[in-house]
Amino acid sequence: MRIMSGKERDNTSVLIQAGKISCDKKYIDVSDLCHVEFKIPYDEIIVAYIEDFDEEKRILYRPEIIDLTEETGGNLVLYDSQFCRFEIHLEQTGKKAGMIFKQIAVHAPYIFLSYQPWLDECDEEQFAEIKEMVSIMKDLPNESTAWSLYSFP
Repeated sequence: MRIMSGKERDNTSVLIQAGKISCDKKYIDVSDLCHVEFKIPYDEIIVAYIEDFDEEKRILYRPEIIDLTEETGGNLVLYDSQFCRFEIHLEQTGKKAGMIFKQIAVHAPYIFLSYQPWLDECDEEQFAEIKEMVSIMKDLPNESTAWSLYSFP
């Protein structure tokens, strides 16, 4: 088991072929297909969204929050406070990205949840603004951080 801190992951991209995944109170626990375990603390996650590939149209798409359900498939994408991108493939877990996403929203409602068309992942200035917003949301009392926009049917 390895707990990775932001200092170890400066501007990196990590692809995890998940064999198991669960959302605990303080972190996402992922084991890859080789049984290497990753614990990604919610405190370090800034952005989370789902990314999927449409086989018919041959395009990669990122559904907006209003289009997500617990049955939404795809891969989970996370960015941490050091701008490291985690792409977690869930096919082998038997779990849907929408269900994992919902659990993340429950445990860490201060995270910037969902992809927005105006979001430019490569814009470090914009990322710094989102990071500041998430920091402010973390400091609010728990009942204030429940974003009404992020509710599932």
